[in-house]
Amino acid sequence: MTLQTRKYATERVERYRRKLGFSYRGVELTDARRWGHCTRDRKLVFNWQLAALPKHLADYVVLHEISHLSEFSHNNRHRMKIFSLCPDFNDREQELRNIVPMRS
Repeated sequence: MTLQTRKYATERVERYRRKLGFSYRGVELTDARRWGHCTRDRKLVFNWQLAALPKHLADYVVLHEISHLSEFSHNNRHRMKIFSLCPDFNDREQELRNIVPMRS
C-alpha cells in the first residue's frame, strides 16, 4: 500500500502543481491518525493508507493539503481556497470523518 500511496499522492500533487502553479518541498508518508497535513516548510505529508480511500476522498485530502501551501491555518481564506478547488468539499469532509485510518 505504501508504494501505491506514494505513487498516487505524488502524481496527484504534480498534476495539481502544473495546473495551479504552486511549489512544495516533497511528499512524505506517515502512519498517523489523520489523512494528511502540510508542514511549515512546505512538505505535504499523507497517511500511508491514502490510496485505499475512494478516489474522490483521496483527491479531497490532497487538495486540502495543497490549499495549506497558500493559507496555512483553517480560516475562511483556507475554506474559500478549498471551495474554489472542490465545490463539494463539505460533503467530502463529512464522508471522510466517518473513515478513520488504522494504525499499523
